[in-house]
Amino acid sequence: MKKYSLFIATTLLISLFPGCRNSGERSTQKSTDLITTKTLGLAYLEEFKLEEAEKEFLKFIDLAPNDKFGYANLGLTYLRMAKYPEAEKELTKAIKIDSKDPDVRLILATVYKMNNERDKAIEELKSALEFAPDHLKILFEISELFSTLPDEDSQKQRENYIDILVRKAPANLVPRLNLTDILIRRGEFDKAVEQMEIINKQFPEFPKEAVEYYNKTLALLRKKDKENAIIQFTIFHNYLKVTSPYQAGIMDLKGPGGSLIGFPVITFDRQGSSSGKKENSSLLDIIKFTNVAAAAGLDIVPRIEEGMNSEFRYSTHVESCDYDGDGDIDLYAGSYDPASSSYKHFLFNNEMGKFTDVTKDAGLNHSGNEASATFADFDNDGFSDLFVMKEGGDLLYRNTGKGTFENVTDKSKAGSRTGGKKALFFDMDHDGDLDLFEILPNSNLFLRNNSDGTFEDQSAKLGPQNGGIISTGAAFGDFDDDEDIDFIVVSKNSGISLYSNQRQGVFKDIAAESGLKGYEGAGAIAVGDYNNDGYLDLFIGSVTKGNF
Repeated sequence: MKKYSLFIATTLLISLFPGCRNSGERSTQKSTDLITTKTLGLAYLEEFKLEEAEKEFLKFIDLAPNDKFGYANLGLTYLRMAKYPEAEKELTKAIKIDSKDPDVRLILATVYKMNNERDKAIEELKSALEFAPDHLKILFEISELFSTLPDEDSQKQRENYIDILVRKAPANLVPRLNLTDILIRRGEFDKAVEQMEIINKQFPEFPKEAVEYYNKTLALLRKKDKENAIIQFTIFHNYLKVTSPYQAGIMDLKGPGGSLIGFPVITFDRQGSSSGKKENSSLLDIIKFTNVAAAAGLDIVPRIEEGMNSEFRYSTHVESCDYDGDGDIDLYAGSYDPASSSYKHFLFNNEMGKFTDVTKDAGLNHSGNEASATFADFDNDGFSDLFVMKEGGDLLYRNTGKGTFENVTDKSKAGSRTGGKKALFFDMDHDGDLDLFEILPNSNLFLRNNSDGTFEDQSAKLGPQNGGIISTGAAFGDFDDDEDIDFIVVSKNSGISLYSNQRQGVFKDIAAESGLKGYEGAGAIAVGDYNNDGYLDLFIGSVTKGNF
């Protein structure tokens, strides 16, 4: 009987082994498929190939319907496609699987924000903070949302969350600077001085240009001069924004959120690698770029195809700037449209790589052919304004700080009444605001910023300008190493002018004694310390073939 029982048991085990082997193979194959699908989906997401990413995340959901990863990243994909209802639906599924994942709730709050449902976005972030009170990105995002609301209660809430951020991340420069700004505007001078001193201790070394404004801010705070302290602090704050410690702080607050969120990698690996680069081959042979204009929403800008005979063919321009202060780069563009025989301009708002045309909503309602444009904070309020050079007269749009622009051309007396070609904003007279140098078709224009929202024509201080000058480019820098701002202008028909700053708003052309005479036919200029010796070098392009 025992032998018979043993035979049956053995027979059963033998018959089960093939099934176990097949089950193991299926499990292994499923794991492989999940890893492949996940990797491909995130790769497509990083490359902004959104339709491909959507397919992969749908596959992942089919393979693992109880895993939040697929729903969360599919929701992010729909967010970038501007399919907000679909994004909300998928993210809600992810939250049902894991209700306490703060990153998923952060994406859902972004969906609500993009769909102009700010109250729902705020509530979602508040819910996340109940179980993730130390989540820095959520704290920063909710403070940013409250900053866009004008009522007093919203501003108090913003101040509260910034205060929490400073306590949770005391080494992060960004919230501490925001807190200092709030304290100055509230007139809490002693507390503002305390924060300024902490910033000084934390920062390795201020940029040379920022030191003056740091000292001025402290002095004005001790005098309890709020209005002027705000101006000087804003300039100091703006200088710090381009420094490594500030950018590192922004990365902690708005940067990549891990594989679940699937933010694109935005840093470049400078370390050596064995990537297959052949000896003596150019780096340009290795680097590859993919045109994602259509996926990013930029394909509405008219194209000038090769061979089209348009007098405005070469007037296409693009300028970049974070005009709304949300941490990503927005675009202003202009181009001639052959289909309608008219010139069109666009303001594109960027949300995580997806651009939306907000031209009309932002108040940019002009028309006409444009030569160029530039962003600059001419009134020192911390928001970048827009200067447009066009036929029939230039335009200066003041940034209201609320996502819109106000035409202040007549009030400010900025620009040319006939229209310029190129412009530079820089502090020519070292008084803490941005002056304007503009290249016109037959002359050049120098406008001094009066610090009250208006400009004054100071072109005579550039010396005599003979009519018919066709300038093609300009740049600024401390070319004579005397710690003030000089600038250089190149022209097709009058060579090069190097204007040395003599202070008091006076400039002297020293091109001859600097060895820069005799370079007529110049078409462009670039400035930089080419050989790292501490002095600015020049590259000058020519309109004559083969010369530079």
